Amino acid sequence: MTVLERAPKIHPVGMDADEGIVRTENGDLRADLVVAADGIHSKVRRALFPVHPGPAYSGVWNCWCYGQGVDVTASA
Repeated sequence: MTVLERAPKIHPVGMDADEGIVRTENGDLRADLVVAADGIHSKVRRALFPVHPGPAYSGVWNCWCYGQGVDVTASA
């Protein structure tokens, strides 16, 4: 498994019937699964799905918090 936490500059991402391809300045990476967590204005989504209309506000927002050893039980 190859994990890119802070990747070199990413060039267009591609795919074919068998694998995903990520092109970087250091060469191509090929994988069965490519997970792109590059945010709401995803360059990866635009590269893979150029006609996708992009994100649209749904009227709902979400907030996550995590604290180790913190009691987050509701109090009355």
